[in-house]
Amino acid sequence: MMKYILTLCSIMLFSTIGTQIFAQEDSKHEYHYKQLDPIETDEYKIEIADAHSQAEFTVMKAKITNKTSDFLIFKQSEILFKYEHGDVKHEGKDIIIKPGGSVSKSIKVTGGLQFHVEKLSVIYDCFYRLSAEKELVKAPDFDIPGSINEFKAGGFQVTMKKLDKRTQETVANFNVIYTGNDYGIVTSGKTAARLDDGREFASTAGKKIKLNVLAPGEKKKLTVSYTIPGKTADMQLVNMKIIWRTTFVESKAIKLAAQTLNFTVN
Repeated sequence: MMKYILTLCSIMLFSTIGTQIFAQEDSKHEYHYKQLDPIETDEYKIEIADAHSQAEFTVMKAKITNKTSDFLIFKQSEILFKYEHGDVKHEGKDIIIKPGGSVSKSIKVTGGLQFHVEKLSVIYDCFYRLSAEKELVKAPDFDIPGSINEFKAGGFQVTMKKLDKRTQETVANFNVIYTGNDYGIVTSGKTAARLDDGREFASTAGKKIKLNVLAPGEKKKLTVSYTIPGKTADMQLVNMKIIWRTTFVESKAIKLAAQTLNFTVN
């Protein structure tokens, strides 16, 4: 009788171990989906590669190309995976794609063991177009040196953090925070320094004009610098004003049409 009980226990043990091993192996099984053709509109292009699922996740590689002369905002959190058992949103930060630029990301959803499916749909309802030339914000001329070191213009809060005035060069560093409700665009290299006699000198900060997009609450550093020949003026002694021109712009993002991608197994 004891021998029978031991034999039965051994059978049950090996059966349990075998079931666990099979379950582990099965959970790693992958469904690979058919390769989709690129989806292209007048504003953007979506290219998908290596879309597949295991029990614990669905993942794909996505390359997004901005075809416009404006910024393209890619809100990853608005990508929706649709399964027969329910919907799951992708998590990720917003990405700003420059005009003519592109970005590649891994798009993945997890949570549970329900993703091992033969078909699903993914809705890319996540693209916004942002013009860099919408509402110009007129900023007050900034005295250097002056009695104040900060000002507010539209949705921009600007604070000077450091000023270095030498005979032939002046460099000022600012912190810019966007406090508006839309998007703030800060363009470096657009300012000028104006002397008391009206003469102006363009900023020498950076070799190229650079645009930075700020969402509400975001901030960036802005450096302006000016060079004036010593025979023209001693910058340590003269009063100057920073003329901001088109440095600050506010713009509203326009949502673009959504795209639905349907995946089935090979």
